[in-house]
Amino acid sequence: RRGLDFTAVHDSYWTHPGDIDEMNQVLREQFVRLHSRPLLMELRDQFVSRFPQFEDRIAMPPMQNTLDITDVLDSPYFFS
Repeated sequence: RRGLDFTAVHDSYWTHPGDIDEMNQVLREQFVRLHSRPLLMELRDQFVSRFPQFEDRIAMPPMQNTLDITDVLDSPYFFS
C-alpha cells in the first residue's frame, strides 16, 4: 500500500536503501497489529470449534502479562 519494493524470506526482509526507514516503520506497525490480537486464544477457539469433543483437554492459554507491545514502535532495535 505504501509503494515499497521488498523481498521477504521467513523473518528476513530486503528493500532499496532509500526505503529502509519506511520499511522499518511498516514492519513495526504490522508486528504490533499482529501481536495485539489474542492469537493463542483464537487458536484454542478454532481447535474447540473443530474438535468440540476434546474441549476439556485443550488447555486455556496463559494469561497475558504487562508487556506493552507498542514499545517496539520506538525501540532502537527490532530487526537487523
